[in-house]
Amino acid sequence: MNELDTSLITDNIISAIEEGLAEGNWTKPWRILGGERPLNALTNSLYKGMNILILKFKEDRHGYTTPYWAGIRQWNRLGAKVLPKEKHTKIIFHEMRTYESDVNGETENRTYPFMKTLRVWNADQVKGWEPPKLEEITISDDIYIEICERFMEAVPIKVVWKGNVACFIPSINEVHMPPREQFLQTKDGNAAYNVYSTAFHEFGHATGHESRLNRKFGKKHGDKAYAIEELVAEITSAFLCGQFGIADKTTPRPDHLKYIEHWFKIVKENPQILLKAAADAGKAVEYLNATTEKTLGQKAA
Repeated sequence: MNELDTSLITDNIISAIEEGLAEGNWTKPWRILGGERPLNALTNSLYKGMNILILKFKEDRHGYTTPYWAGIRQWNRLGAKVLPKEKHTKIIFHEMRTYESDVNGETENRTYPFMKTLRVWNADQVKGWEPPKLEEITISDDIYIEICERFMEAVPIKVVWKGNVACFIPSINEVHMPPREQFLQTKDGNAAYNVYSTAFHEFGHATGHESRLNRKFGKKHGDKAYAIEELVAEITSAFLCGQFGIADKTTPRPDHLKYIEHWFKIVKENPQILLKAAADAGKAVEYLNATTEKTLGQKAA
């Protein structure tokens, strides 16, 4: 992926944050990730990591109405043709490859990371193929959403519903959430959305525990590692809200407002931090999905 591609992504997010801060009504800029998470039209596999950001920004910028994407050969296999003059979108493909190496006269297998870009087109850019009808999730006044509930029950992270603070406590490896009845409707999201978007944020933190993905946690509000970890958790929540089709449009929790400007400064000084945070969030989602694969039956690509 070239520098221009990453700059477009980070510039869009930074502009959204600056606009919100200037108006005094900041909301997390990943709200555009709400709705269906991008998936491959041929394999039905979910895209992950930075590819979610890349494809969702492209969908938003061009007004695409479908989350389905595929390469030109894949569209051809589906009996579809890319429309003339339609431009591709570059995504990232990476895998570990193995090669044989001679070490002191013996052959050893060694691995190395391999990465390249692939070209994909949205279903709105092709003819001869209609996307399947996706099940719509209606978020009623009930505080339970079945698919999100199944996900939370399947994830092997202990959730304790008590107190007045939502947090992950590394020392005891537990997520603590206020009782469901304490969640209220906000101007942009009802109680059900606020329950799950908050829980997904804390699950994002929980994946960083030493027994899981072993990320570095900060010590207190204001330090750099703490701010970056919050960014990872917020993007994890956005990715999961998109995956389950619940709109990511909530106002930030009051505790977030204390350090938004701090991590924004960090991102603006070094935009690559945003890409790293998104990559870590992608790994968090992969980890959580892997623990629930049998229950939900959805794979990521």
